[in-house]
Amino acid sequence: MVKTFDEFYNCLTVLIDKWLCCFFAGGSAGSRIVLSFGSEESCRPGTEITYQNGENTELEGEISLFVKSSWRLDGLSEPVTSSDEDSESIARALAVLIGKRVKNVEVFRPAWDMCVSFTDDLQLRVFCDRIAGDVNFDYNWHLRFANSLIAAGPGYHFQVEHKEGSISNG
Repeated sequence: MVKTFDEFYNCLTVLIDKWLCCFFAGGSAGSRIVLSFGSEESCRPGTEITYQNGENTELEGEISLFVKSSWRLDGLSEPVTSSDEDSESIARALAVLIGKRVKNVEVFRPAWDMCVSFTDDLQLRVFCDRIAGDVNFDYNWHLRFANSLIAAGPGYHFQVEHKEGSISNG
């Protein structure tokens, strides 16, 4: 049972050493992004996640990160793109992440802001700005893999669901 920050964080380490296979950004998603990860062998660089009528019908990769809150992709010396840009600019700029490996994942209390560090000194920073709403729907970000879902937000809430059941901090 996940009850502490350390246990919650340990669930997120599943991203470390995974490669970004594909992403979905722009269009009807607006500033929301979906990043899909897998092993180097399982990734098919250049492919996108299949969507129909705005709904995900097939998750590429082993792990998918859905980001609904504000975010920014930073390079070594300057920002690359952010959720404030237009959807076409976001999609073009995020392409730099295809084929990059996750080196580290950090999560910061109290609202579960996240920093995903990639090779080539790229960092995706997620700013959890949804502080009110339904705990079961209004996530700032969530991560899906195997039979599990890890979600942050709204506010200080976090949730870990496994096919067998769900665990929450309230």
